[in-house]
Amino acid sequence: MQKGVKGINPTQVFFDRFLRDKTLPVTITVDQFDRFAEQGSYYSRGSERDTVNQSRNRLRSRINATAVSPAWLQHGGEVFNINVSKHGKSYVVTTTQEAYQRRSRRLPSQVRSLVHTKRILVRALFEKSNIAALSPHERDLIVAMERKMIDYEQTVAFHTDQANNEFRALQLQLTSAVPAVVALVEFTENDESSNG
Repeated sequence: MQKGVKGINPTQVFFDRFLRDKTLPVTITVDQFDRFAEQGSYYSRGSERDTVNQSRNRLRSRINATAVSPAWLQHGGEVFNINVSKHGKSYVVTTTQEAYQRRSRRLPSQVRSLVHTKRILVRALFEKSNIAALSPHERDLIVAMERKMIDYEQTVAFHTDQANNEFRALQLQLTSAVPAVVALVEFTENDESSNG
């Protein structure tokens, strides 16, 4: 890949340093990422209040955006995505397909968790309120809000389950039509079974 293409330098250096001649996924520590950024002077602080973590996230986003750009691909770059690990102490560099699958599996549970938490908060608000001091209208509002949260929670569960089932059906169709997808499906199934 030629150098000097606008916006590619940190991505090229990252690729050369951590990914060249390696098979994805690759794990790198936050310290390795920081050393890479400091050596290349890639951390640009927007203001003095920016934290190192904000600088890391900006650089990671910049590299991820470049790694899927037409300019990167035209100059022979390989597509990749830098993801924060579950514990946050390292980064896992994967293909963009793997990154999308991981996010799409986590999103439904994150939405369900958020809705469930909000429902619990509404219930706690109701239980901790001085019910006698509330007007009948205010009590009705709290009960209606809790019902809405329960309905929303059930709707989200239904639609995420439906989307997951459709995705699995699509995987099966693609597996029979395109043999190269078999490895990706097996990876996904192994990953899902190991996550419980």
